Amino acid sequence: YYPEKNIASHILGYVIDDSSNNLTQGSYGLEGFFNQELAGSLGRVVAERDAAGQIIIAADRKVNPAINGADLILTINKTVQNVACRKLNEAALRHGADSGALIIMNPKTGAIIAMCAWPDFDPNEYGKTKNINYFNNVGVWQAYEPGSVFKPLTMSMGIDLELIEPDSKFTDTGSVTIASETIKNAEDKVYGEVTMAQVLEDSINTGAVYVAQKVGINNFLKYVEDYGLGKKTGITLMTESDGNISSLRDKMHGDNLNLAVSSFGQSITATPLQLAAAFSAIANGGMLVRPYIIEEIIKADGTHLKTPAQDVRRVISPRAATLVAGMMVNVTEKGHAKRARVPGYYVAAKTGTAQIASKAGRGYSSRTNHTLAGFAPADDPVFVMVTYLEDPKDAKYAESTATPLFGEVAGFVLNYYQVPKER
Repeated sequence: YYPEKNIASHILGYVIDDSSNNLTQGSYGLEGFFNQELAGSLGRVVAERDAAGQIIIAADRKVNPAINGADLILTINKTVQNVACRKLNEAALRHGADSGALIIMNPKTGAIIAMCAWPDFDPNEYGKTKNINYFNNVGVWQAYEPGSVFKPLTMSMGIDLELIEPDSKFTDTGSVTIASETIKNAEDKVYGEVTMAQVLEDSINTGAVYVAQKVGINNFLKYVEDYGLGKKTGITLMTESDGNISSLRDKMHGDNLNLAVSSFGQSITATPLQLAAAFSAIANGGMLVRPYIIEEIIKADGTHLKTPAQDVRRVISPRAATLVAGMMVNVTEKGHAKRARVPGYYVAAKTGTAQIASKAGRGYSSRTNHTLAGFAPADDPVFVMVTYLEDPKDAKYAESTATPLFGEVAGFVLNYYQVPKER
């Protein structure tokens, strides 16, 4: 029985009972991933029966006692989870999104504080769920082209290699042509001479391409892999996706066109959880940490197996991480992420509005994915958060959808943890 019903349904999954209630099978989420550990094993008695079918007490018999399943203690904060999931549901319904996800993670340890997906379901009545896709946890299952939310990662590569600084100048002419393709800025804007900090503030596509070209395909691919993209995080939940960065290895287009469009998050895909892990590396000083959702496992014999925090690898230098975090603060102060601000705090964030590939053929459709990735307080973050909405119908850009959702939940989290105000 799941007392919280829809809240955390994607984390937990559900259990399928047979009619005699003797055998169960966990499905999706933790129930599916840890099915064997949670189920334990049934007991068994082998004995002789008399003519009436009664067990003969005096006869030899073999008893294998039942073994209880283990208990799982999660990293999830129930209060934060409740508020975050309610806010996600409200935003998804308000904007007419097809699906959505919200992930809150401790950037220093990798512990998942909250993980919500929409549409959700009641695991007590899973049979009434209308669409089987509702069982998938959007945050770990849905790999998509993230769009401009990827630009801070591109900037971090250039700064880490000492090829650019936040105040390095670049002249934008409004477009860049590679082979037969022309890449333009959103709404065909032309910005002229700008700094790298302004490239992030105004989300200038050509500026991101400029940085990626300086970094080069080999370095770019290495950083993308170091940030954990293209590979499962290893979180202990069913249906996690790898994402796809194979376009960067395309011998025909990877070195030029795909490198360019990947600089602003197109042609490669990632899950919201992969983005949360990547931005945790910027938030914590440059170290990729492994996301985890199990605090400890308590076995039937009372043994406690705690999950240790795990550093995967250093991705960028502490200096590069600090500078990019500062650039992301400028995005909330002056750029497209103003609605992610929380009074009294410096919030680092970046928006992303990405075209969704057409199902009809080559190219992109008019549908868009909206994402906001950020953390707060910027200089010593207590959380990283990714908010994602698939194809909101009433707004063109993420600054009107995923961004205010982030701001609302971020304000609650900072207040809930009683983080001292800094301004």
